[in-house]
Amino acid sequence: MIIYSVKICVAKEISKTWYKWMEEQHIPDIMNTNLFLEFKLYDNFEDNIRKKYLIQYKLENFEQYKKYEMKYQNKFQKEHSSKFKNKFLATRSLFIKIL
Repeated sequence: MIIYSVKICVAKEISKTWYKWMEEQHIPDIMNTNLFLEFKLYDNFEDNIRKKYLIQYKLENFEQYKKYEMKYQNKFQKEHSSKFKNKFLATRSLFIKIL
């Protein structure tokens, strides 16, 4: 099991627009690749200055992630970056289940 984790810090003034777009467009587009088994979206409620979110996409194996990376990742990142230019910071990580 692989978790593709995306941590995003969004400017507070666009957080509602960003969330709506993620919920209605971006996450459904990613899930429609049929490479991910499920996703979870978390809100960090401790920060009052910025909105911080964590999205975890679950994949069956590393090969599925490589397919996503080769075929879709660049397109989705460009869409996000152009829509919310200079209003967010994202970090991405991969985790493998060990227990």
